[in-house]
Amino acid sequence: MKTKLPLLKRCAIVLACVLMTPVMTSGQERPGPHELQSRDHPDIGVSARVSLSFPKAVYKTKVVVYGYHPYWIPDAVIDEYDFRVLSHVAYFSYEVNPLTGLPNKLHDWLTSPLLARAQAGKTRVHLCVTNFGSQANTTLLSNPAARDTLIANLVRLVQRRQADGVNIDFESVPVSQRGNLVTFFKDLSQRLRAAVPRAEVAAAVPAVDWSGSWDLRRLAPYIDLFFIMGYNYYWSGSQKAGPVAPLDGGNFNLAKTVAWYLRSGVPAGKIVLGLPYYGLDWPVTSGVRQAATSGRATARTFSRAVEIAADKGRRFDSLFVSAWSPYQVAGSWRQLWYDDELSLEAKYRFALGEGLAGVGMWALGYDAGRTELWDLLRSMFLIPNSVASGENAPSTPVVAVYPNPYRDFFSFVIKGWKSEREELAGEIVDSYGRIIYRWKELVGTGRVYVKRVQAGRFPRGILFYKLHLGNVVRTGKVIHGLP
Repeated sequence: MKTKLPLLKRCAIVLACVLMTPVMTSGQERPGPHELQSRDHPDIGVSARVSLSFPKAVYKTKVVVYGYHPYWIPDAVIDEYDFRVLSHVAYFSYEVNPLTGLPNKLHDWLTSPLLARAQAGKTRVHLCVTNFGSQANTTLLSNPAARDTLIANLVRLVQRRQADGVNIDFESVPVSQRGNLVTFFKDLSQRLRAAVPRAEVAAAVPAVDWSGSWDLRRLAPYIDLFFIMGYNYYWSGSQKAGPVAPLDGGNFNLAKTVAWYLRSGVPAGKIVLGLPYYGLDWPVTSGVRQAATSGRATARTFSRAVEIAADKGRRFDSLFVSAWSPYQVAGSWRQLWYDDELSLEAKYRFALGEGLAGVGMWALGYDAGRTELWDLLRSMFLIPNSVASGENAPSTPVVAVYPNPYRDFFSFVIKGWKSEREELAGEIVDSYGRIIYRWKELVGTGRVYVKRVQAGRFPRGILFYKLHLGNVVRTGKVIHGLP
C-alpha cells in the first residue's frame, strides 16, 4: 500500500523538479555559447602575445584538462600551448550540413599543425562537430540517412589524421529529438570504436538543459566525456549583468549544474567541468552590482578583460566567485564580468573536490600570450617527475584557503599525504579564542579534499583555524571582510 505524501510536501517536490529541469517556452530559444562566438569571433589580441617558456621538470597531467581550439585562432598561437598540461584538445569544427550530414565547412582540419604538435605532447585530439539551432538539429537527427553519412565521414576523418576521437557539439536540441539523440550517439560510439578501437566520444552538453532533450542516463554508456559548457549562465541578451560562470548564488550555478548531472545518471568520472576563458561586457544603466542592461553584451577574451579591469578597476564577487569591473565610457556605464586565475582556481578546486574527471576551457588562445592561466594549470595539474616516479612524494598535507579575504564562504583545500585513510578534524576560532565552528570526517588517500564553509554569519575580522590530519597539525588565519 502506497503512503500518500502531505500536499505541501508533494508541491515542494514538484517545484524542485521544475527548477532543476527547466523548459523554455516557444520563441525563447537561447543560442548556445559556442554558437554565439562562432558567429562573432571575439578579438583575441594577437598583438599582445609574448614568448612563453615552460619549466621542464614536470610530468604529464593525470586528470582530464580539455581545451577547445577554434579554427579562427592563428596557427602561430599554437606554439604557446603547453601540451603537457592538456590531456585533450578539440579542433573546432566540422560544420555539418543538417540536410545531408556532409560538412558545410571543415576549416583546416586536414592541414592544421595542431594535430602534430598535440600528438608530440601526448595530448589526445578530437574533431569537434557543430550543429546549432533547434531546426538544424531536428533536420539532422530525424534523418537516418544524414546521421549515417555524418558518422561515416567522422570515422574517415579521424582515421585520416590519426586522431583520438570526436566531440559532438549540438546546441539547442529540441525535446522532440530526445530519442534520436540517443540513437545517434549509440550508432556513433559503436561504429567509431569498431574502426578505431581506442577512440573516444565526447559531447559538449548544456549547463542547463532548457528543453529537457538530454536523456543522460541512456546516453551515459555511449559518451566517454561529458564536457559541461559551464558558462553563459548570464549571456549577451541577459536583462541584467552578471557572472558568466557563477560557482554559487542565483537560480542556476556550477554547483547546481554538477549536482544535476550526477543525479541524472552521469558518473563523476565522465564529467569535465568546462569554464570560460572569456567574459561578457554589457552596457548598463548604472554602476551598481548587477545593474540592468541597456543592450547586448560584447564577448571579451581573457586577455582583453584583464586589460580593461587593470585600467578601470577590478572587483571580486565572493558569492558568485567571479571578477567584475564597472566602468564608464563617454559618460555611459558598462559592466564586465569575467573569470581570472583566482576564480578559475576556486572552480578547479570545486571540480576536484566533486571527484570529476577534470576541467576544460573555452577557448584556448583567448589568453593571447598572458601566462597566468597556464601557470595556474601547471601548478594544479602537472606532477613533478619525482612524485610521478614514486620518489619524494609529499607525506604531509598542504593546506590552502580561498578566497581569503572572504565574504560569504571560503574553502579549505588539502592535498598531499601518503596514508590510506585519516580522520580530519578542524575548528575555527574568533579573536577571543572562542570556537565558532568545528567538524570531523574521514579523508581518503592522496585525493584533493575540499571543505567548503558557509561563513557569512561568522564574526568580522581575523579568524583562526586549526586542522588535525592524523598526527599532523596545520594552523592559519582567514579574514572575514571582503567588500
